[in-house]
Amino acid sequence: MTRRRDVVGLEAVLAFLCAVMAIAGLSSGVAEASSGQEQDITVYGVSAARLRDFIHTMTGPVTDRQLARWNDKLRICVFGLKPEFAAILVRTLQSAAESTNLKSSVDCNDPNVLIAAGNGHTEIMKSIIEKYPDMPFINNYIGMIYQTSNGISDHLRQKLTEAKAVRWYWSTEMTPNSDSSIGFFIQTDHGVVMQPHVDQSDISALRESSHRETHLAIVTINTDLAQGVSWGALGSYVAMVALTDPPMDASYPAYSIMSLFEVKIASKPDRLTEFDTRFLKAFYASENDVSASDQVDEIFRDMTRGRP
Repeated sequence: MTRRRDVVGLEAVLAFLCAVMAIAGLSSGVAEASSGQEQDITVYGVSAARLRDFIHTMTGPVTDRQLARWNDKLRICVFGLKPEFAAILVRTLQSAAESTNLKSSVDCNDPNVLIAAGNGHTEIMKSIIEKYPDMPFINNYIGMIYQTSNGISDHLRQKLTEAKAVRWYWSTEMTPNSDSSIGFFIQTDHGVVMQPHVDQSDISALRESSHRETHLAIVTINTDLAQGVSWGALGSYVAMVALTDPPMDASYPAYSIMSLFEVKIASKPDRLTEFDTRFLKAFYASENDVSASDQVDEIFRDMTRGRP
């Protein structure tokens, strides 16, 4: 009787091990199939690998912070251009913003999207300082809110005066979600005050209980260096950088308007491509309260969902 019980027990163990191995094999097969399926994915003819590369290029280095985006209404101001050309830039930006469900208006008294044009970035910066001497600028690299005696931070001045056709700068901050009670002491000219926001130097203080908000975007256009580019293409390029803040010195593929100033690309888009529009929508549809890496994954899934 004991021998029979041992045999039955051994058979049960063997059956269990076989089942485990079968499940493991099935899981492995699913993983391999999933990997193979991703290799077959294309979005407007772009492979999954290139799609991921593009997303990572647009979002910059992935950190544990969230991707910065607009949550407020855009108050757009364009100066330094003839009214008919400024209108093209405004109209193109407003159309792109509308596709992401962002509201916008033209407001040169209190703008949060400032587009300035001129014959050189130094002259453009002088015009910005003269027109908006009291506008606060945030130095994102050292996490300090400050102004120089000239009314603009040295870092921002250097960043916006480099010899490129279009330069841009975003001011962002970490903001607690509505269910968070975290506050931070901020040193100001009027003493130390409690503010319901987190400067980027305090990134360890908040993770999923916060989101990054954009409060100001400055785009400067050197009209000398932008010669030969149509106003429609320039407006689309400005719209893309004003809404997503991609790295200025990265290289971009020909299927995106971001390739407009790529020297090695001969045939370039003259407007936001379907690919760009899909990225914009996915960028703004991703969750606020997750890490940037999770947002990037979500953007990828969103762009490949219902792909043509």
